[in-house]
Amino acid sequence: MLPTDADLDSTQMINRNRKVSSPDPPLGHRVRRSAWKLCLGLVLSSVAWAQAPARPFRPLDPLLQDTGAAGLKQMLLRLQTTARLMQTTAHPDDEDGGMLTLESRGKGASVLLLTLNRGEGGQNKVGSNLFDVLGVLRTLELTASDRYYGVEQRFTRVADFGFSKSPEETFEKWKGHDIALADMVRVIRTFRPDVLVSRFSGTSRDGHGHHEAAGILTREAFRAAADANRFPEQIKEGLLPWQAKKLYVGNVCGFMASTCPAENYTLRLNSGATDPVLGMSYIQFAMEGLRHQLSQGARWDRH
Repeated sequence: MLPTDADLDSTQMINRNRKVSSPDPPLGHRVRRSAWKLCLGLVLSSVAWAQAPARPFRPLDPLLQDTGAAGLKQMLLRLQTTARLMQTTAHPDDEDGGMLTLESRGKGASVLLLTLNRGEGGQNKVGSNLFDVLGVLRTLELTASDRYYGVEQRFTRVADFGFSKSPEETFEKWKGHDIALADMVRVIRTFRPDVLVSRFSGTSRDGHGHHEAAGILTREAFRAAADANRFPEQIKEGLLPWQAKKLYVGNVCGFMASTCPAENYTLRLNSGATDPVLGMSYIQFAMEGLRHQLSQGARWDRH
């Protein structure tokens, strides 16, 4: 039977509306084409990443070692101990960064650094600002270093008035012992350390009146913090007496001495040991922090 005119019109309409498609390419061609697209996408992404502006460094960004898996390991380490250690020094950059880093990041202890003054009477190798402005700068530099050491930071109310030849001169300028001593006792009673570490010996070996005064005051504060009759106004405020279990004194062989007989020590710590989480030794990591103290001649290169 021959198609009618209506049938022909209907067939033509269907053919016009039907999507015409070519045969699918073989599977091998499709795989190769997908692979080429993937490679091209990776190349373009790499070029775009390389050309993208680098994210500016911000001083308050968390350290890499305090984030991710490394940061979690540090947190878990601190949960294994309640040990608390406090070190005293005279100026910013006097601190034993290797020891602080070993105790905080290596052993998980809670560590506090008490610096008597802010270094406002020292040198400034990055500008002409001195005195109060320099004190602000050195405070910021020290707190930047503290992030690497893994410590809390405190100061007292006394000022750095420049180089001092003796502790007597220092105490005269500081209006006696009690202003600095009261502040040190307050920090001990607040932080409640198990171990107190004096960076300086309180003798002429320390090489600076401020250093020697810091050593003398630390010995006094070790006992005074446990005596409710010393600075009783702090007791009335709600602080309790506190006796640290141990006092260790540093600088047993002279300030900046390169060698020291073993018999001079009662305790030695190896801050040169490598920490797998930090990827370097404790002293090396501490030096990364110390490099922030540019006003004192340290160098810090952003890699």
